Amino acid sequence: KGVMPGDERLIGGGGWNKNHIGGEVFNFKDFGGHLYGYIEAKGSIALEKIDLLARDDESLEHVVVIFVAPRAGGGQVVVGWYSDAQVSRYPVRWAGRAKGAAGKGVGSAGKLYYLKATAKHAVLLPLHMRTFDGVPTGKGGMGQANVCYRYYNAEGDEKDERWIEEALSYVINYDGPNLL
Repeated sequence: KGVMPGDERLIGGGGWNKNHIGGEVFNFKDFGGHLYGYIEAKGSIALEKIDLLARDDESLEHVVVIFVAPRAGGGQVVVGWYSDAQVSRYPVRWAGRAKGAAGKGVGSAGKLYYLKATAKHAVLLPLHMRTFDGVPTGKGGMGQANVCYRYYNAEGDEKDERWIEEALSYVINYDGPNLL
């Protein structure tokens, strides 16, 4: 919902976080029943790594998007998901207004989104429910930009990463509290 009083100190992000906040802080803010998700995608999302037939598509519908965040003390944890998202190849300019915390400007990322979902198809886990921490980093896991594609690697081969199946199972079978 943006930076709120009492939030934990941000982990990562380097010097950027001293004077700015990234668009990711709004990934679970409800704007009229919709969520507009931002990820650091280095200009575009490789839709063909989600669906090989999407090489020429501008967006995909009905995608499960799982959000992770660094855990204090190391590692990564699932914090929430959109279970029925539209994923756009290129960033879309958002016409709404997002306000950051006092003294911190919302960077250009705060005005762009790649992901859109209805709030009813999203879950933001309470802190005590953020227990799925089997999310690796590096090869076979989340990359430097914290993005990992489910189905295919860069060569179009199917991934064989057990943690992805476990994360999807966790999301599909989750029946607990939702901060949204």
